[in-house]
Amino acid sequence: MKKALIILPYANPHLGLFIKDITRIYDCDFYVDGPQSKYRNHFELHDVAIKSETTMKVLGNYFKGKYDVLISHGMFHAFSFFLHIGPRKPLIILSEPLKIPTKAGLLYWLKRSIIRSLKRKHQLNIFILGDLSNSANFQSLAGQEIPCFPYGYFPDWQSTTNTKSAHADPVKFVYAGQFIERKNILLLLAGINLYCNKNGHAEFHFAGEGPFKSEIEANSNITFHGKLDAENVRKLLSASDVMILVSRSEGWGAIVNEGAACGCALMLSEAVEAKYLFLQDGNTGVIVKESPQDIADAITELSHDRNKLQHMKNNVQELYSTIINSHFNKLTKLLNNATSGNHI
Repeated sequence: MKKALIILPYANPHLGLFIKDITRIYDCDFYVDGPQSKYRNHFELHDVAIKSETTMKVLGNYFKGKYDVLISHGMFHAFSFFLHIGPRKPLIILSEPLKIPTKAGLLYWLKRSIIRSLKRKHQLNIFILGDLSNSANFQSLAGQEIPCFPYGYFPDWQSTTNTKSAHADPVKFVYAGQFIERKNILLLLAGINLYCNKNGHAEFHFAGEGPFKSEIEANSNITFHGKLDAENVRKLLSASDVMILVSRSEGWGAIVNEGAACGCALMLSEAVEAKYLFLQDGNTGVIVKESPQDIADAITELSHDRNKLQHMKNNVQELYSTIINSHFNKLTKLLNNATSGNHI
């Protein structure tokens, strides 16, 4: 079995299934930069041995030939500069979807130089989160074709039975996450209030924390659950009908994966990148515009047609199961091609 070095430059709570599957393919050493105590709670896999070490020492062992492949999350983390030291090696970067900055800006030229330098130095492969539409952006920066493969954020859950029938009153909507401006919390509250002011009978459940916590606690239309751990978020979603995420900006939105795993129909804004993988509009959920009226209208529509809502719930969980069941075989193929230098 090949040996892999996994460097996690920053805590990421949503790589559970990826980490679990990677340990079936490689003999892995996991390292974080700094005290592991600040990372441990961010990972569901408590049986994975995560070690603390300086980046330079870990990379030194890699360049000395102790590992066959290096896998890291974060293309433009500061540690990337250290990868220019040492011999040519297979290198896999797990990256967020990338929007090309303006060519007139310093950020564009900095990212361009990093990608081109890594491509020259190493056998570079990029696994892009979710949809591959962003591969063109990476290739634009690289100035040449660069192998890009999809990977996903998934909790270490198999599909979970949803215990809530859409036909049972009331219809339950859930928001779970940070209460911050980027998530359009105040906009979402305004839409819920519009719906409730017209004598709507759906229930709205919020779990999380953040600057707008007081507004949520003060809203009589909201049932506030506080900050929940992963197990209790799962329980909340599994007893609900619709998961809401109407962010103004969302690099992915891993709660969408979790909502799909728990059989919730999805109500998402256009800015949520996870829509590329999970949202088939009208079939697994709906896209809403970022306005209180559109949010209220979507809530009304989903609450009114219970047959359609149940159809969405069944479809999204079936879609999630299909994705999960193919995840390991797909990942194995991608990694074998990446480390052998072949293209798919």
